[in-house]
Amino acid sequence: MKKGFLITLMLVCMVLSACSAKSGKVAAEDESLDDPGYSSSEVTRHDPLLSEYGDLNEFCYQVFANGMDETNPVLSPVSAYIALAMVTDGAREETRTELLKVLGENYNSISGDVIATFPDKQETGQLLMANSVWFDKSTSGKISDEYVSGLEQIYEAQIYARDLATEDTQKEVNKWVSRNTNEMINEILEKPFPDDVRMALFNAVYFEGRWEKPFSERRTQKGAFTLEDGTSVETDMMKQQMVRYRYYDGEYFEGIIMPYEDSSYSFIVMLPKEGEKVRDMYEAFDMQMLGRVIDYAEYESINLQMPKFEISSEKDLIEDLQSMGVMLAFSDEADFSGITGNTGLQISQVTQKAVFAVDEEGTKAAAVTEAAAAETAVFDEEAVEFDLNRPFLYMIVEKNSCVTLFIGIMDDPTAGF
Repeated sequence: MKKGFLITLMLVCMVLSACSAKSGKVAAEDESLDDPGYSSSEVTRHDPLLSEYGDLNEFCYQVFANGMDETNPVLSPVSAYIALAMVTDGAREETRTELLKVLGENYNSISGDVIATFPDKQETGQLLMANSVWFDKSTSGKISDEYVSGLEQIYEAQIYARDLATEDTQKEVNKWVSRNTNEMINEILEKPFPDDVRMALFNAVYFEGRWEKPFSERRTQKGAFTLEDGTSVETDMMKQQMVRYRYYDGEYFEGIIMPYEDSSYSFIVMLPKEGEKVRDMYEAFDMQMLGRVIDYAEYESINLQMPKFEISSEKDLIEDLQSMGVMLAFSDEADFSGITGNTGLQISQVTQKAVFAVDEEGTKAAAVTEAAAAETAVFDEEAVEFDLNRPFLYMIVEKNSCVTLFIGIMDDPTAGF
């Protein structure tokens, strides 16, 4: 067995969903009954696998399918894709071939386009992405200039040379993570890197979205959420009545699309039909189905009940990636000679830490205005009852490309942090 040095990939992701509308202006629930202005037949047809991001969308489906056994799994497939893409540039021979089978040949152009065009920062919400690569000082003069140039130009990565196995570097890395997740994740390293780590790559994703149609805190009350084993837990349930959302009723599940304000991103929820299990639903799911939901969902009046939840997870993705066929990169036979000119590097860790929060939080004026308007509204239309009181699948999706920023299963809203 040859002695090698290690590459560590760390992914840090933060989602803060459903803050208030800007300037305290909230659409009353009865106002949302207005005609949306177009029909489903006018919505552009989407096929996630035929788009320019097809390889990324397929990666999203596969990596989550291989890692959804834990309770309340949540993943940013975009973050995992970009981190793997950064090391693939330095992979050679069969190691590179295996990585290309899961990332696709166009991984550089896909990653570069996502990094250049997806981030958005405005008053009503923001999506931030950041990459950094940390080399141990012992590699000084050994790192390929071409490799570093690609990291900087395509991935906009910040490059650091440090003594990795020190507490000072540990603190500096944690500060970088905190700064690039808006201080929502303050620690990714509990201790310094091991002595044999020569390179660490970090990708940070931070998303904050404000509901286009916020919830009223006055309507939130305790309710029962039924777990998959038939037992139930009591949790805070947010409620809306007669709110206009695009709704999809399929054979195995029903879903709604909840837009964020002034954003191309939406929160998509899929609830399996009674008697179906959410993981069985996902196994029967494919990325074309996501496109069909986006294309064919029709505007309906919805009585919505949804749990507040806040999830924190930390997961090593190596077994999931091995299930997809990436084997050599994690072995002594790895070839990352495009990074240092020799084959003494292998990936030892691919860890993603994610925090995901969904609530109705907003300004006091916004909540009171909404509640007051709702109390005086008169509804003549029959509504669809959409009660998220049992396990469901959720995604944050960029509507035009069908790229999934985050995907998760809500098994138990009380099993958060």
